[in-house]
Order: sequence, then structure tokens, then C-alpha cells
Amino acid sequence: MKKIILIDITIIFVVGLSSYLSTDNLYLMCGVILIFSLYLFIVFNRMYKKQLSNVNRYHECFHFMNDYIVSLNTNQSLLGAFVAIQNNFSKELDKEIEGVKDTDIVQKIEYLQGYFPFHVYFLFCQIIKIYDKQGGNILNMSSYLIKQARSIEEYIDTTEKYRSQKIIEIIILWSFCLLILIFIRFGLNQFFNTIKTNLIYVIFIGVFYLFLLIFIHMSGLVLFKFDVRGFAKNEKN
Repeated sequence: MKKIILIDITIIFVVGLSSYLSTDNLYLMCGVILIFSLYLFIVFNRMYKKQLSNVNRYHECFHFMNDYIVSLNTNQSLLGAFVAIQNNFSKELDKEIEGVKDTDIVQKIEYLQGYFPFHVYFLFCQIIKIYDKQGGNILNMSSYLIKQARSIEEYIDTTEKYRSQKIIEIIILWSFCLLILIFIRFGLNQFFNTIKTNLIYVIFIGVFYLFLLIFIHMSGLVLFKFDVRGFAKNEKN
């Protein structure tokens, strides 16, 4: 979260400074700083935090399933396999399990569907129930599941790289736009002095920053959407 807060502060500083340099209007600068601050810290950060939480939760889900299957193949015991990997659990997962510590192991694993709301985890639970009733080779039974889960891991990694590239492209694009505004101030100084007190010009600059804010919001909705195949909690499958 420190990284996103630093980005927020940088954006607020840049838009605040550029709005003042392009208008010489302190009221507009204060308005831009206030609106961007409220949006970034309340709305934008929430979108980012939600997306980051979902990605981390899926990674945790994948490692839980993979570790449990490997451990089960070694221990040949549902409970023994669970105990063997318990030291690798996150604090959140330990807290989730604490509520069902007195139930049997299959119920524990099924209960975690609320914590791991992914279709691959639902399939994992079905495999564990079949293994509990019929036995078999757990590696063979779960090979396709792990392959699918790993492909989703790769999909997430690819999406993260794509997101970073798009963010860089957006920064470059809007940096040029802001530089054009500042150029009017310093490159066309006489022209700037004649229009800076014009109300229509000030309104135009205000609308420009409003459009920038809307663009940031729309980009955030697209870039921070957790579009993982098989996500089962009000998300696109």
C-alpha cells in the first residue's frame, strides 16, 4: 500500500502544480487538489486494494491446493496432510480455520470455499471427497485440476505485466497533455497573460482536469478488475 500512496501523492502534486501553472488561479488549484485527493484516497485506493487482495488470495489458494495434494500423496492421510502443511498457512487462513477446528478434515476443506471463492477450489473439494470415499492415486486424480490452476496463475502474471505496461502508457500520454498546458504558460507567455483571467479559459482548464479524473476512474475499473476465469463471487467467469 505504501507504493500506491506514493503514486497518489505524486499525482496530486503534479495535477495541483500544473493546474496553477496553467491558470495562475489558486482557487482552481485548491479545488483540483481537494477533488483528486478525495477520489484517490477513498475510491481509487479501494479498487487497487480489492484487486491486490483478490490476486493474493488466488495465489494462496493455488499453493494450498498444490501443497496439500503433494503432502497427501506422501502421508496418505487427509488429516496428516493438512497438519503437515499448516505451518505454511497465512494468519488470515489460520483465523478462518479456527472457527471449524472441531470439525472433521473434509468439512474443514469444504468450509474454506468461502475463503477461496474460486471454481478450481470447488473442484478440489470434489476430488478430496471422492478420495475420502474411494481412495486412489491423488496425483493422478488431481493432475488436470493442478494444470488448470497453474494456467490461471500464468494468466494472472500475464495480466499483471499487461497492467503495468498500460499504466506506463497512460502516464506518458497524460504527461504530454499536461506539458502542453504548461507550455502555454512559458512558451506563449504574452498569450497566456491575455487569457488567464478569462473565465471561459479557467472553466475549460477545470473541465480538462475533470475529464482527467474520469479517465483515471474508467482506467481503474478496467485495469483493476479481477477477471480471473472461475472466480465465483460476483465476478466474471
